[in-house]
Amino acid sequence: MNTNLSFRLRRALPEDNEKLIDLARRCPMLGQLEMHSDRFPDFFAINELQGELSHVYLAETDVGDIIGCAAFTEKTIMKNGFPVKILHFGDLRSDPTARRSSIAAEMVKIYLDMLRAGSFDHGYFEILEGNNAVIKLHRLLTDEFQW
Repeated sequence: MNTNLSFRLRRALPEDNEKLIDLARRCPMLGQLEMHSDRFPDFFAINELQGELSHVYLAETDVGDIIGCAAFTEKTIMKNGFPVKILHFGDLRSDPTARRSSIAAEMVKIYLDMLRAGSFDHGYFEILEGNNAVIKLHRLLTDEFQW
């Protein structure tokens, strides 16, 4: 783990758009396929389309470089004819220079806090097959949540 890396977490703001687009370009999603999504011209647009309310958090260095992000989207889905409120955790990205840091673990903590504080029926987390680093993250959740 890159313990020398200092960063702070905060909610992303519209003025972070260009830096978040740059982060997305530097961070392909790894798995059986390596996938890159270009979020130009509006990083936040996809998250806003995915649910009723989206919360994007970022990790930034002391000099303001964005080195990680994650999105937490509140959605209502229908299950067996009934509305179910879920919190989707996705869009987890870490700059290649920060991949051995605790950014992902800190984003999981934000997710857990949101699940505990909200009125959600379920949480939802997607992992690309073959992305072993992210698959290991689920261990942070197994004590408290059923998979």
